[in-house]
Amino acid sequence: MPRRHRPGDRAPAQRPRPKPGEETAEALLSAVPGISTTSARALLERFGSVAGVVTADPAEWLTVPGIGPERARALAETFTLRAGPPAAAQGHETPPAPGTSVGVHYGGRVVPAFVLEDRGVFAGKRIVRVHVGEPGDAEAPELEFPVDELEPVPTL
Repeated sequence: MPRRHRPGDRAPAQRPRPKPGEETAEALLSAVPGISTTSARALLERFGSVAGVVTADPAEWLTVPGIGPERARALAETFTLRAGPPAAAQGHETPPAPGTSVGVHYGGRVVPAFVLEDRGVFAGKRIVRVHVGEPGDAEAPELEFPVDELEPVPTL
């Protein structure tokens, strides 16, 4: 059974809770691979804010105790990351029209297929359903492929 506090009991000692802004800034910096909360605090003490850390010259990061070349490289790589590929690479590309001949990777090789329908965007990729093989082949499978994995059909 948990012990209840009685009048006159002292509360257990706890580390003072940082202000929400400080906690958030530490969390943001410590999300960088190799940057601990201790290193994040040291960076914030030196540069004053996350913005100050981001805009500082990478050589200045090396003056902070605990920040060596590897951690400075991790900071630089993180701060220069792009938000992601352009919209066209995130499933917003125009799918080939139904009936379009394409090549698909199937059975370890590229085989002819034709597009049946656009299935929409799943997991950031535009998906189309294709008929693998010749149009009249009833035995040929119908499969779904990401548009970015389709190959153009060579023209003769």
